[in-house]
Amino acid sequence: MGKILLLDKRGFPEKFEKIDCDPDGGLTKKEYIEKEIINSINTYNYKMDITKIEYKNINDSFSRVSTGKFMGLIVENNKKEKNDDIWNGRKIVSYVFMSPTSNQGRNTFCSQKIFPEIIDLMSFYLSSPTFKLLNHPIQFINISGEKLSSNKILIQFAYLVLMGIEYIEVFNESFNPKDVPPDIKKFFETYEPQFEEKEGSIFSSDYYNIDFSSKKLKIKTDKLEVGDHLEKHGDKFSFKGSYEKFYWIVILPTIILAYENGYDIDYSNLKDFYDSYRDKFGGSEKIERFNVLLSYIKKLLSKAR
Repeated sequence: MGKILLLDKRGFPEKFEKIDCDPDGGLTKKEYIEKEIINSINTYNYKMDITKIEYKNINDSFSRVSTGKFMGLIVENNKKEKNDDIWNGRKIVSYVFMSPTSNQGRNTFCSQKIFPEIIDLMSFYLSSPTFKLLNHPIQFINISGEKLSSNKILIQFAYLVLMGIEYIEVFNESFNPKDVPPDIKKFFETYEPQFEEKEGSIFSSDYYNIDFSSKKLKIKTDKLEVGDHLEKHGDKFSFKGSYEKFYWIVILPTIILAYENGYDIDYSNLKDFYDSYRDKFGGSEKIERFNVLLSYIKKLLSKAR
């Protein structure tokens, strides 16, 4: 059965007009970009067999799917029934996130495109037997018309790979997922510019402390303070803009990588942060997403190595 890529109508297909590319074969820019996206996904995995792209309000069909401006679904026609993942004859095959159309906001190139939707989806599948983030594959489609070389973007691509997200390029060869080292020390040697400046077996940042000799990772919450990622409003707190997403895209893949390398992981600081602030955000769903993250970490660490 043919599969269809559904993109939420919020900005699509109009966003495609911003991509720097040269249509060929007498196609309009929209037709050309759609063709290239479909070809890229099918080349990456021929079993996807994408046949077309549709634009609609995804929540009209899949009410439980938390969608953002850059999110889509790959669906296939199925028997007509209605449950969590099947609606009106279509079944979810994969979750899809589209990149920005150009190199803007290097720190946000991936983080603000996949979060908070992935955290929200994770909440539904914490009780499932899988230790992956979600119950279906996740794909990140890089549709930028520019060849990307900024380390701030490339390390985000590498973080996607660590989280089990499939990275697919459409127009340029900026990053090869196969180059991401599975060894934790080699990973930081490859992608962390500050790594060479550190001495000995310990590498620290505002997000973590890693001891390569004793194989220990300690998650830090230095960024989750007022004046940095947090703001205070009277007796209530909030995250500055979308800064919590910058935190998630660092610590979640780092924890997964450390676990896969057999490290002991101490995330007590993160738990203490949530316990201290959960009643101080005025019922904001942002703080509750940290509880989802904590639940996933606990589940992951229960997995037999």
